[in-house]
Amino acid sequence: MVKRLFHISPVENLESIKEKGLLLNDDGELFLFDETDVKYFMFGTFKVSELIACNQLGLKDYIVVEVEVDDKGLIGDDVAEITRDYQYISYEPIEPNKIKSITIGNCENFINGMKKIYDKLENK
Repeated sequence: MVKRLFHISPVENLESIKEKGLLLNDDGELFLFDETDVKYFMFGTFKVSELIACNQLGLKDYIVVEVEVDDKGLIGDDVAEITRDYQYISYEPIEPNKIKSITIGNCENFINGMKKIYDKLENK
């Protein structure tokens, strides 16, 4: 079954991704995820892309690549993260023609959400 999933990458990979698609990492894996909103403890609600880019990967600016893939080759990514139910591993690269969109994101919303909670805790 064809599924729309997403991939996070640093902004500097944009041109390479447009040209070559999404390549496997050195371990032969490609990480994908479902985009949805997730309640992140007491810090607020964030998109999966924000949590992966800002919290897991520590990126400031990033791109979100939307792709169409066959889900039969995907496995769940067994990570100890709140987004684990939405994360997958593919062992196949994704050709440029499978890319449906690329958007640029940043961690400003995530950082501001965290600051609000820390400020509240600090002022108690």
